[in-house]
Amino acid sequence: GLGQYDKAVSAEENALRLKPDDADAWYNLSAAYGSLGQYDKAVSAFQEAVRLEPDDANAWFKLGLALKLDGRDSEVITVYKKLKTLDPALADKLFKLAVLP
Repeated sequence: GLGQYDKAVSAEENALRLKPDDADAWYNLSAAYGSLGQYDKAVSAFQEAVRLEPDDANAWFKLGLALKLDGRDSEVITVYKKLKTLDPALADKLFKLAVLP
């Protein structure tokens, strides 16, 4: 929340060394990478978060946005389809933000 994303990345990486299966830490790491404009790293971390928590609609949504920002438009559709099964309203929001443009 302080805008110190480099420190956030370091803190989350340390947390993941202690507990590598912590989906929340992966999610937070992804958000920090995204804030730094490191979308490829954000995508990888969000992919780990959804692997660990496959029913987390918010993580799928953020993964879709990160994919769009990383220029991986074709993969956004796959995320959209998965999200449609978890949270149709959030899937529609992803469609409007990342598929239509």
